[in-house]
Amino acid sequence: MGEPEGTRFSTPHVLKDATRAHHEAAERGVVLMAPSLPSYEARRKTPKLLADVAPSDAVDCTDLPHLDDLASGLGCLYVLEGATLGGSILSNHVALASYGPDLGAMWRSLGQCVDAFGERHPDGQLAMVGSARATFDKLGQWLSP
Repeated sequence: MGEPEGTRFSTPHVLKDATRAHHEAAERGVVLMAPSLPSYEARRKTPKLLADVAPSDAVDCTDLPHLDDLASGLGCLYVLEGATLGGSILSNHVALASYGPDLGAMWRSLGQCVDAFGERHPDGQLAMVGSARATFDKLGQWLSP
């Protein structure tokens, strides 16, 4: 069977490893803001992905937006969490995709954090939105052929 059209990752194992690599790299940047983020440890995907797939030396994601402040961290995390929410809709049996019954609460708590940050720091809103867009773009580039 050939490689599926629209992706550079040819097997579920390689796709999971690519997802792990992307999350691991993003989490390295976001971890500096962890004390300010709601339920950060519960949001980390890398441990779940490492339990599901052995990492490959061939898959390393280094092309991410700069995450150097809380605004950029929140923007990145918003996209990653949106992927988690979307993943739960697409597949109920993928471990990464869900927090189980806490999925809705986790999404709402991040939304409240993003809203509160935007209200307290209107000057940071552009950085937050820019980081979200950059994360979304980089993720799309990472998974594209």
